[in-house]
Amino acid sequence: MLRITTDMTEHGATLILEGRLAGVWVSELDRCWHTVRATRPGLSLCIDMRGLAFVDAAGEQLLADMYGCGADLLASGCWMKSIVEKIYTNEARRPGGAATRPPKDEGRKR
Repeated sequence: MLRITTDMTEHGATLILEGRLAGVWVSELDRCWHTVRATRPGLSLCIDMRGLAFVDAAGEQLLADMYGCGADLLASGCWMKSIVEKIYTNEARRPGGAATRPPKDEGRKR
């Protein structure tokens, strides 16, 4: 199960993820992400992963795609931070993928 909460402001949007990013929930997040991008093009986007307990390989790939399109990734905990670091490192290794933004690292603020 995955809960996706969209927090929209005039300056940007945050997709807050809670639960498990796996299976059919990956396509649901993909749909939400594309809806936000289509509705408000050019809007800065943050993916708040602090509430995730699990991410499967397809979920990791979607997060990498989101990061590659300019989304910031916000993570806490050893496992989620390692996923973000892996995404950041792989983006930097892509041809032309300079990955100039470091992943955000904040503790849980709820």
